[in-house]
Amino acid sequence: MQCAVLNSLTAADRIHALSSTNSTTPPSEDDAHAALQSGEESTHLANLFAAMPVHLEHEFADDPTTYTEAMASEHAPQWTAALKEEFDSLCDLGVYKLVPRSSIPPGHKIMCGRPVFKLKRDQHGTPVRFKARYVCQGYSAIWGQDYTKTSAPTACLESFRILTHLGAALDWEIDQLDIKMAFLHGLLEADEVCYMEQPEGFKEEGKEDWLWELQKGLYGMKQGGLVWNQTMNDAMISWGFTRLKCEHCIYYQRTTIGILLIAIHIDDFLTVGSTKGAIAHFKAQLRTKWTVSDLGEAQFCLGIALERDRAARTISLSQTALIDRIITQFSLKDAVPVSTPMEAGLHLSRRNHAPSTDDQ
Repeated sequence: MQCAVLNSLTAADRIHALSSTNSTTPPSEDDAHAALQSGEESTHLANLFAAMPVHLEHEFADDPTTYTEAMASEHAPQWTAALKEEFDSLCDLGVYKLVPRSSIPPGHKIMCGRPVFKLKRDQHGTPVRFKARYVCQGYSAIWGQDYTKTSAPTACLESFRILTHLGAALDWEIDQLDIKMAFLHGLLEADEVCYMEQPEGFKEEGKEDWLWELQKGLYGMKQGGLVWNQTMNDAMISWGFTRLKCEHCIYYQRTTIGILLIAIHIDDFLTVGSTKGAIAHFKAQLRTKWTVSDLGEAQFCLGIALERDRAARTISLSQTALIDRIITQFSLKDAVPVSTPMEAGLHLSRRNHAPSTDDQ
């Protein structure tokens, strides 16, 4: 991917992009191979990860997990407003149509849904937005009847780092944005019709026993991510972007107003552009199809804080909010800090940890 992106730049820019960095030297292939071949270390890591809480990367502890919890919390008015906005969006976007229960073909699975609440925070962990989503309990869907394919690509972390590095080294613009309610825009295939019960508290009066027949993707559906990705890719190609063959969520485009590099993680877009005009034109294209949250200059994307020094043409990536969450998760707030997490005075050896010479 790096080669394909750099080929669109001048020779001088390629040298500059590859030589300018603000990160430490990565381990060599030999180092990585040796680490992978160490059975003892692999077993130790497996045991370590097995002991970790499975919800480490999930919600903060104060996120409500049920509708009852949300309504009983001090933020009940905010959660109510967020949930109403969600159901209004589902209706306005034509995600479903109501059909009589008697019209459902025999043998079809009728799925349920549940609200999911997420208190969005910034890079410092400060609450910034109350977000509610109505999620289909897709685990009950039947393969071959309700869905056939599920895999959807996302940009890998290495690609994200390369694009931010190029933007900083070349002094290009680095912006971020996301598509509101992205999954709700993907049209379902005709052979993947799904049915759902109406949500409690939001049933249509006089049709309480009717069902939702889903016309578009919904969060929680097995094929939801794939349907959105296909819809998004069709739009990007129609606007003249090229998708990298080796990385299906990295796109690039060269026009008379500038060069654009785009990294996409589901509905989050990182845009790196040689000119502000190129980025502005791309955002205008997105708005012709979807509702866009323009977050401006990239500062906190995918849980990663970006700090940029434009004069020095460097960029630093950090995950302070995640580190603080892990510290809280494992009750280490009051732990005594040390310069290195290793036994003081420990002597290591190349040979069974029993050195017999100074060199060893």
